[in-house]
Amino acid sequence: MLFDEFQSVLSTAHISQDPSEVHGLMTGFMCANPGTTSLLRATAYNDWLGVDVNAGLEAHLNALFDATEAELDEFSDFQFRVLMPDDDTAIDTRSKSLKSFCAGFLSGFGAAKSSEDVMEALSDFERIACLRETVEESEENESDLFEIIEFVRVSVLLIFAECRTE
Repeated sequence: MLFDEFQSVLSTAHISQDPSEVHGLMTGFMCANPGTTSLLRATAYNDWLGVDVNAGLEAHLNALFDATEAELDEFSDFQFRVLMPDDDTAIDTRSKSLKSFCAGFLSGFGAAKSSEDVMEALSDFERIACLRETVEESEENESDLFEIIEFVRVSVLLIFAECRTE
């Protein structure tokens, strides 16, 4: 699902959360809760969004959940992508979405017991989520953002793999 499509789905349901944050919540949750049942998912959706999720919205959330889980699967060839606006969007907006993803991931992951490597990655996510500066348009900032996105993406894959083996 594309960022704009998911933003439209959330907006139609009168949910103001950033799509990247919701994707982060979902991704952190699935890392900390392997083999999640549909009932547990539905309860989590209601908690995250602060609304009673109707069947239509739940179908969209389940589609994103399933697609994300497939991207994280051990046979996915590292295809996991953070749900963010496309590269034509202002760098500051994309940076804020990455921060939202990291904050959501931390909330979704919760206090799950983790290895030292996972704890280090979570600490890095926390630092990213807390960044508050405006990011100016420049090639250097574009390159830096790309590297941070790749770091987050690979870290999520590591966390997912580590949590599946515990």
